[in-house]
Amino acid sequence: MKKIFLYLTILLISGCASTTETITVSTGTTPPPVYQQGSQVVQAIIAANYQEFAAGANENGTDAMSADNFMASCKQLEELYGKAQSFRFLGELQTPLLVNQLYAISFKRLGANGETIEHEQLLQLIFGQEDGKYKLLGMRFM
Repeated sequence: MKKIFLYLTILLISGCASTTETITVSTGTTPPPVYQQGSQVVQAIIAANYQEFAAGANENGTDAMSADNFMASCKQLEELYGKAQSFRFLGELQTPLLVNQLYAISFKRLGANGETIEHEQLLQLIFGQEDGKYKLLGMRFM
């Protein structure tokens, strides 16, 4: 779990704020099986909700230190990018053994001149199977 928060802190990551969810799936496709779990992780990051994040990541969720690290990461991400507004599911990368999901997360922040800046960042979630369940192994913003 600490590695996930390390990714959140070290890599370029988004701000955390509750918002309305926007989900787009490529035309002609159906969401992959791990889609709901990945969407739950992304929504939890946007909402700064550790319990939801832990559930989506298939983690225990009772570790106070992990919750503190998660909240600190969310605060730092908001300082870097502004408030997350929504996200879109872009699809999965074809990889053996792992599920690589890509999301676009839109952010809004004030620029130096006081004008609102809107932008998107790509988020990659990597899931692997453990005891027949998918578990979040890593994540990064690109």
